[in-house]
Amino acid sequence: MNVIVERDYETYRRWFERSLDLIWRLPPQLRLKADPMAEVAKAEKISKSKAVRSLYAGIKDTVAMTDRYSAIDVQTLDANFKSESLPSLTSVRAMVVSKLDKIIKRGVILSEDEFYGLKSLEDCDISDETKAEVQRLLGAYEVKRLG
Repeated sequence: MNVIVERDYETYRRWFERSLDLIWRLPPQLRLKADPMAEVAKAEKISKSKAVRSLYAGIKDTVAMTDRYSAIDVQTLDANFKSESLPSLTSVRAMVVSKLDKIIKRGVILSEDEFYGLKSLEDCDISDETKAEVQRLLGAYEVKRLG
């Protein structure tokens, strides 16, 4: 499910860290208690693959938070990220959505990562038809998992 490769890890790590200020807008006092970057750092101490999964989960959450942003909001964020030589929000959104579209087209969830990726779409502004398919896939996976 992960589309972040090792050579791009640091770039996307910097992107996610910057998104905490630009998108999440976590106040300093809250960041001390619940810093998403601390979770990434913990995963980095375990293994590179866990770090990539943790980072990608944070990026997916960030993208989900922007589903109702206006075109002007997205353009402003794109410019902010680009000014720091980071991928635009638009390109990161496309990366995440393309992976989720493949799962929907395939018609079956193959892993927990895919499950949580699709679960992040539940609150997004998507068509009723797509939402129904996402819910069907999530339900089928949960039945299979609980077996």
